[in-house]
Amino acid sequence: MVQRLLTRALLVILCFFALKSFAAPPELDPNTVHYEYSGDSQKNVTNKLSGSIFFANNNELYLDGESTKTKDTSGNTSSSSAFEADLSSSPRQKFSGGAGIKWFGVRGILSEATIRAPLHYKAKNWKLELTPADGTIRFQAVTLRGRVRDLQVNDFSFDLAYTYTGFTNWDLRISTEQHDYNEDMTLLSTSKAARVFSNNTLSLAQTLVNYSNALDVTYHFEKLDVGASLGSSQSAFDKSLSSTSALNAEYFFNDNWSSNAELSRTKSEGIDPATGQAYKATSAITLGATYTFD
Repeated sequence: MVQRLLTRALLVILCFFALKSFAAPPELDPNTVHYEYSGDSQKNVTNKLSGSIFFANNNELYLDGESTKTKDTSGNTSSSSAFEADLSSSPRQKFSGGAGIKWFGVRGILSEATIRAPLHYKAKNWKLELTPADGTIRFQAVTLRGRVRDLQVNDFSFDLAYTYTGFTNWDLRISTEQHDYNEDMTLLSTSKAARVFSNNTLSLAQTLVNYSNALDVTYHFEKLDVGASLGSSQSAFDKSLSSTSALNAEYFFNDNWSSNAELSRTKSEGIDPATGQAYKATSAITLGATYTFD
């Protein structure tokens, strides 16, 4: 309890000093609206709508909402949604920061609410991003007597990313996301858990990770960006390891419109506890469009 209070106090302090940096040149960056569709070979589908609005002193309000239909390895289908809102000072500043909230899941089944404090430091040829976050995961269990119990797990995490732009036409980005749960999440993958948690709860629990790492490289042509990425992660559900490789591109039609596409493939090691068989590789495609306006 004391550690959690100290963690939340630290986040409040970071948010305060980040919001104190709200002072920037009067020019406003253009606003954006972005839509994205993703589908994969396991018949999982995600629709996402996001946008950035710049106002007074070029401060940014970022909003992101998405809905996902997931099919687990047992054939069970579940739907979930996610929402994110961040208020940050101008990205043109050398130091910028803000505060945000994020929610994911399905109420009454499994959900996580998180408070975030995104912090950015920008130099001439590089940028460093740090986002500590404090989340609470809530889900329901059914006892052997048929009673419903509400359970809670604390999730402290941080995202750290370094971007280098000093190469001619090239960008390089290295990022990591680390999670620290106050409970052993692998208990959800046991046979006992299958008797007290619904299939939807266990399906959503499989999306939780202990960590994820990524390396992204982008080359900029006059009207086209092309890139490649490599990623790895460990599941908090059963500690299985996954690796992802992807190719992506974004074409800029004019000052207002652009479209993007990505092809990716994910391979997971280990045995799926639901089927007793090895995890299958998953191929995915993402298509999107962005509208930019003043």
